Amino acid sequence: MKNTWLVLRQEVISTVTRRSFQLTAFGIPLISALLFAAISLLNSSAPGAVSGILNPAQPSLPIPEGFVDQSGLIETIPDNVSENDLRAYQDEASAKNALLSGEISAYYLIPEDYLARGQVVYVSGDFNPMDAFKGGSLIDQVLQVNLLEGDVHLANIVTNPFALQVMILNPTNRLNQDSSLAFFVPYSVMLLYYMLILMSAGFLVSSLNKERESRVLEIMLVTVTPRQLLGGKFIGLGLMGLLVNILWVGSAYGLMVLSGSTFQLPAEFQLAPYILVWGVVYFLLGYAVYASLLGAVGAMLPNLRETSQATMVVILPMIIPLMFISLLIAQPNGLLAVGLSLFPLTAPVTMMLRLAVITVPAWQLTLSVVILLLTAIFILRAVASMFHAQTMLSGQPLSLRNIYRMILGKV
Repeated sequence: MKNTWLVLRQEVISTVTRRSFQLTAFGIPLISALLFAAISLLNSSAPGAVSGILNPAQPSLPIPEGFVDQSGLIETIPDNVSENDLRAYQDEASAKNALLSGEISAYYLIPEDYLARGQVVYVSGDFNPMDAFKGGSLIDQVLQVNLLEGDVHLANIVTNPFALQVMILNPTNRLNQDSSLAFFVPYSVMLLYYMLILMSAGFLVSSLNKERESRVLEIMLVTVTPRQLLGGKFIGLGLMGLLVNILWVGSAYGLMVLSGSTFQLPAEFQLAPYILVWGVVYFLLGYAVYASLLGAVGAMLPNLRETSQATMVVILPMIIPLMFISLLIAQPNGLLAVGLSLFPLTAPVTMMLRLAVITVPAWQLTLSVVILLLTAIFILRAVASMFHAQTMLSGQPLSLRNIYRMILGKV
C-alpha cells in the first residue's frame, strides 16, 4: 500500500507540474471565462446583441411582389395578404415600371387562358437560376381562394387538409426539436465527455510508454510490484482526470448559468444541476474501463507506434455514438439510444447525451451504472492478472494467444 501511495503521489506531482496539463486543465476554463467577460462587455454596450445572435428576431419584411390578372379571375384578396406583400396592377406596363423603379421585386402575369392552361409567368428584374424552382406562396393562396369562389376557409383546408396535434404520453424531452439550438448542447456534452475520458485514459498510456522507453520502468519494478505500479498510476492519473472534469464541466455549467441570466438565452441552453453529479459518475466509470484497456495495451506493446495503432481499435466503440448523434438526439428514447446507453463501452458518452436531452428513466440509469461497474471490475481483474514484470518488460507481440496466457498468468 505504501508503494502504491508513493507511485500515486509521484504521478500527481509530475502531472500537475507539467505545462501541457496546466494549460489543458486551467487554461481552457480561464480562456472561456475571459471570452465570456468580453462578450458580456459587448452585450452591455449593445444590449441584445448576443441574445439576438443566439435567438434571432424575425427578419425584416422583403420587397413586395406584384401581379397582373389578365384572366379576370381574381376578385377576392384574403385579409392576410396586404399591399406590403402582394400588389395588384391593371396592366403589364404598370407592373414593369414598378419593377424597374424598385417598388416590387418581381411580378406574376396571369394570362387570359389561365383557366384552360394553368400557366403563370414570373417576371424578375435580375437573373436567378433558382427562379425556375420558385413557388409564390402568396399568389398561390390568392389563386386558390378565387378558384373556390372566394371561400377563404375552404382554400385554407385545401392547402392544409388537417391540423396535426401531437400528444406525448410521457413528455420527458426538455428540448424544442424545432429549434436550431436543440442540437448544440447535447452534441457539446457528448464531445466533452468523449474528450475527457479518452484524454484521462491516455495519460496512463503516455506515462507507461515514456517510462518504458527511458528504461525507468525497469528500475521501478525492482522495488514495486507491477500491480502496485499500475494501481498507483491508475488512481493518480484518474484523480488528475477527475480534476480536469470538475474544472471543465463546472466552468461550462457556471458560464451557461451566467449566460442565461445575462444574455437571456433560450431554454435549449439550460441544463439541470443533477447532470453534474451523473457526469462525475460516468466519467469515473468510463475512465475505469478505458484506462484499464489502454493501460493493458500500453503495458504489452513495445513502442509508442504500435500502441497508437492498437489504441484506435480500443476506442472504436466510443466513436459509434458520434456516428449516430443526429439520430440519438432526435430519438433519445429510441432502441438505439437505450441500447448504446446500456452497452458498457458506449454508455458513458451516450448516457450523458441523453441526460442533456431528456429525463432518463431511473431504472435505465441504475442498470447502466451497475453494468458499467461490473464491467470495470471484470476488466480491472483481468488486466491486473496480465501485469507481470516479464510481460511489461518483454514487449511481446499482441495476439489472442498471448492475451489468453497473460490472463491465466502463464507468461
